[in-house]
Amino acid sequence: MQLSGYDVISDKFPDRYVLDLPRDANAIALQRGGWKFSYETKSEAEIRESIASDGRPLFCSMFFPNFADSDYRVLELGPSDGYNTAGLEFHGASNILSIESNVDAFQRCLILKNVFGLKAKFLLGDFLKYLHADIEAPDLIYASGVLYHLTDPVAFLRRCGEVSPDLFLWTFVHDEEAIRAHEYETRLFVPQDDETVHIFGRAITCHRRYYDAELVQDRKFAGGVRAYANWLSRPDLLAVLEGLGYRVLRMIDDGYSGLPAVNIFATRRPA
Repeated sequence: MQLSGYDVISDKFPDRYVLDLPRDANAIALQRGGWKFSYETKSEAEIRESIASDGRPLFCSMFFPNFADSDYRVLELGPSDGYNTAGLEFHGASNILSIESNVDAFQRCLILKNVFGLKAKFLLGDFLKYLHADIEAPDLIYASGVLYHLTDPVAFLRRCGEVSPDLFLWTFVHDEEAIRAHEYETRLFVPQDDETVHIFGRAITCHRRYYDAELVQDRKFAGGVRAYANWLSRPDLLAVLEGLGYRVLRMIDDGYSGLPAVNIFATRRPA
C-alpha cells in the first residue's frame, strides 16, 4: 500500500505532539523533574491535598481581615510552581497578580492555573523592576521564600513599605550559632563580604551568602539571579519593619535543614 504524503511527513515530525487521551496529567508531565513537590507523580486530588497542607495562605486569610474581599489585591512575588497561589485562592483570595522570573517555574504556574481554573494572573519578569514601576498599589505583598534570595533586602522592604499596607514574609534569618553548626552553610557564608546598611538610626548587617554552583544547575533550583544573596538577622529584620511602620500581627517560627526561618504577618493599618 502506498503511503500518503501526510504519512510520510508525519514520520519526520519532531516530538512536539502529545497523542494520549487529553488530560491535565499530560501538561503536568511536561515539567517532569522540575516540580518542587513532584506533582508529576501525584493525582489531582493529591496535588490539592499537598497545596492545602501549606499553612501560609490559610494564616493570611486568618490574620488579614479584608483578605477575602473581592477588591483586596494580592501581589505575590516569586510563586515558584504556583502552589501558594493556588492556596491563596483556595482560602478566599480572588484578586492575585503573581510575578515569576524563572521561565520553567512560570510555565509550571500556568499549568497549575489551568489544572485548578485559577483566576490569578501570572507575569513573567523581574518583580523588583515591577515594584519600582508606576503600579497599582496592592493591599498585600505575599513574599514567601523571597527575602533571603535578594542582594538588597533592606531596599526591598523599604519599597514594600511604600506600596503595600499588608505584608507577608516567609524567610530564613541569619543566625551565627545555627550556621556554625551547619557545615554546608558555613562554607557558603563569607563574613568579610558582609555589608552594612544604615537605616532608622540602626546599622543593619547584610550577611553575604554565595550560592552553591552545583546546586544552581539543579532543575529544581529556585533562588536569586545573582551569585550571592544577603541575609538579615531576626532582630535586624524586625527593626527594619518597625521603622517602616509595620506592626507584626503574628510571627510563627519555622525552620528547614537546621536553619531558623520565620513567618511574619505584618500591617501598616491602624490597630
